[in-house]
Amino acid sequence: GWALAITAMAGIRSKLNENSIPEGLRGVPITLIITGIMALAFIGFSGMVQIQ
Repeated sequence: GWALAITAMAGIRSKLNENSIPEGLRGVPITLIITGIMALAFIGFSGMVQIQ
C-alpha cells in the first residue's frame, strides 16, 4: 500500500504544471493538499474487503 501511494504521489506531482499553481501553494502546500485528497480516496476502499 505504501509503495502504491508513493508511486501515485510521484505521478501526480510530475503531471502538475507548476506555472498554473499560485505562488503560495507551490512545493509543500500543494503536496499536503494532494496527500489529503489521496487519503480520502484510500479511505473509500477501506470497507470493500473484509480480512479476518
